[in-house]
Amino acid sequence: MPRLALQNTKGHSTHAGLWLSSFSKLPQHHRLPLPREMKEQQARDRHDAQAQSIASAERAADVYRQAFSRWQQMHSSLGSIWQPVQTRGSIAIGLGIESPLEVGLRLHHTYGVPVIPGSALKGLSAFYCQRVWGTKDSAFGSHGAHYQFLFGTEDQAGMLTFDDAWIDPASLKGCLVSDVLTPHQRKYYGGSAPPSDTDDPVPISFLTVKGKFWLALRCEGADPALDARSIAGSWQTLAKQLLLEALEKEGVGGKTRSGYGRLKVSP
Repeated sequence: MPRLALQNTKGHSTHAGLWLSSFSKLPQHHRLPLPREMKEQQARDRHDAQAQSIASAERAADVYRQAFSRWQQMHSSLGSIWQPVQTRGSIAIGLGIESPLEVGLRLHHTYGVPVIPGSALKGLSAFYCQRVWGTKDSAFGSHGAHYQFLFGTEDQAGMLTFDDAWIDPASLKGCLVSDVLTPHQRKYYGGSAPPSDTDDPVPISFLTVKGKFWLALRCEGADPALDARSIAGSWQTLAKQLLLEALEKEGVGGKTRSGYGRLKVSP
């Protein structure tokens, strides 16, 4: 019965995450008279295209605009520091998430739009702080006072809070972009054979994200009335500089060594 209910709503969903995680399991997409690899690829392409369409739907965008406005108001009241950033190319967020299509994508659970998890931003900042800033100033190293103040230790929480980065509503149209992975050693990766040059490369499509995102972070004790000259404001400004540099130099998400995940400051 649940699958029949999904079939009846096919094409009318306004949640890309629901489509990718649930509609992709419907049996009719696996009955094409084609070889298994081609059948799987056509199913992926079909669902990628449908998810792209849903993410750009005006109905979904209207709901998300309201949620985005509330989100901004909440962080303004908390004293968070804001920064818009724009993807340089594409970002691959959530590739390891379990998915019927093998390659995952991180979408907001409620609104089905792309989101950059705050945990990923914090991990990137902590890594960049100790590996890059820490080599120039030991206070930013993993055992340094600045690093431990910002990111914490095993015994004490850090003073920084990284919220999920939400995509700008104006970027929803065209925010999901199709890309392709081409594994050349499929049997080896599957553990059924040693690596060789006899395997046929089988393309695997997946979705990446482009657009403008809004970063929101704050330091414990920050207040909307405080400016960058205050102690908390100064730490927030420093943290923002650290995060922006890490996003531009290292990138966030998967496949960063292949050029994915880079973001730059947006006006």
